[in-house]
Amino acid sequence: MTLDKTGYKDDASRIFDARERVNYHLVAVPVANYIWFCDRGVWVVESVVVQARVTGGTSATIDVLVCQQVEAVASGVSQLTAVLDVEETAPFKAVGTIIAAPTEIFPGDSVAFNGGGTLTGLIGVLTVILKRTQ
Repeated sequence: MTLDKTGYKDDASRIFDARERVNYHLVAVPVANYIWFCDRGVWVVESVVVQARVTGGTSATIDVLVCQQVEAVASGVSQLTAVLDVEETAPFKAVGTIIAAPTEIFPGDSVAFNGGGTLTGLIGVLTVILKRTQ
């Protein structure tokens, strides 16, 4: 293993990154759901972005939450300082602001999303970047 400005590399120059990208497609009336399950390590949410080509309806919002074990999505801990507004003029990109102390995600925990308002018609993708801390 070597380390340089691009990160850790093996002897074949493959870069190892302690991040994982989760893409969840938002297609007309998405239902609150789990989008990632932790099976090893300890992780935190590093960034959240919604990119949409069709706008959501009245007061449409998206939130990203961490749910412990078998906790219901609506009972999870929000990882954003404010929900993302997905009622903007499409196409658009909404970038979330992560809370000051993101919730640690342990094996058995999940990352989920929850929508609010009228999501009818919303088409896009929710991208969550997770960073492994242990």
